[in-house]
Amino acid sequence: MKEKKKHMVITVDIDEGDQISVDSKMENINGGDAIRGILAGVVYVAKEIARSSAGEFTMEAVLGAILKNFIVVIQNCDAITNKED
Repeated sequence: MKEKKKHMVITVDIDEGDQISVDSKMENINGGDAIRGILAGVVYVAKEIARSSAGEFTMEAVLGAILKNFIVVIQNCDAITNKED
C-alpha cells in the first residue's frame, strides 16, 4: 500500500499598509502534524532572523519575542477571531 504524502504550505502576505493575510494548503495533515509543522517553521524563522542579524539577536531571544507576541494573541483571541470573520 502506498503511503500518502503529507504536505503543508502556509503563505503570509503583507501589503503596503502592513495588513497581514494568511493562506494555507494542507494535504493528509492532522492536527498534530500541523502543530509540529508550524513549530518547525517558527524555529526556522527564528534561526534565519538570528543569522541575518549579524549577532544582534540570538535564536533564543527571537523565540522569546515570538512567545511574548503569541501570549498577546492568546489573550486577545476572541477579538482577533471576531475581526477575521
